[in-house]
Amino acid sequence: MEGFSAVTMRRVADVLGVAPNTLYSHVEDRGDLADAVLDLELARIAMPEAGTSQNKVELVMRALWNCLVARPGLAAHLLDRTNRSAELARLRRDLGDLFRQASSTPELAMDYVGVLLSYTVGSAAMAGSTNIVSADRIFREGLQLYITALNLEPAPGRFTVREWPVFEDTIPGRASDLAG
Repeated sequence: MEGFSAVTMRRVADVLGVAPNTLYSHVEDRGDLADAVLDLELARIAMPEAGTSQNKVELVMRALWNCLVARPGLAAHLLDRTNRSAELARLRRDLGDLFRQASSTPELAMDYVGVLLSYTVGSAAMAGSTNIVSADRIFREGLQLYITALNLEPAPGRFTVREWPVFEDTIPGRASDLAG
């Protein structure tokens, strides 16, 4: 047994050099302890100040995935208790704010956040059942598909479908050719 499934209150107490009952003055149970660990870890993830919206979303989701994969069992724990994490709520708000500003459909911002968080946490929970290099590659490729589909403001040097009519005016027929 490894990861979170191997954690017992007695083991934690032994590592800390205290009696097991001492822990119960600070946390209710093992789940409460995992919630606290989760919030400490998620507090390290912040929305980058620089970069495009696409870059920011990718960096936050990759940081979340890496955090959860590095601690086996924590992603599965989070799936059952998503409403208990204050830090996950903060990440939701930050991402929601970003989507409201950068999306062509700001009214769907929280739906987008839900989809990305579900994909990221679910992918992290499943990562232990496969080779970590494959899991990382699969996660990154899937994340890129989601981010592209969200159609946030473009990365520097790229244009979006919304800009094609302007491009069409410049070079007739070219935007249609590029669209494939």
